[in-house]
Amino acid sequence: MQYSKTVYKKMRELSGKAYEKELRGELEKLAEQFQLWRDTRIDTWDLVEAVHKFHNGPAKKTLYTRSLIANWDTISVPLDIIRVYRPTDIFRV
Repeated sequence: MQYSKTVYKKMRELSGKAYEKELRGELEKLAEQFQLWRDTRIDTWDLVEAVHKFHNGPAKKTLYTRSLIANWDTISVPLDIIRVYRPTDIFRV
């Protein structure tokens, strides 16, 4: 399916916003781990493990997966947009 330049641009914009929204949620969880460390409720190694899990989990998955979607003409609407936005947000071009 071919999209107009306007729709393609809007899809990229919404996809970027959806990615940022998802990543922000994951960063909030990581920030909680830093606070636990500051409060000495977890040790340094637990914090390092949390950072490692974040780096190899949500950060890598979302960053890497989205960077692999190069040809949007082969899909109808990117799933990352659908998960975060209502249809009225997607098609209000």
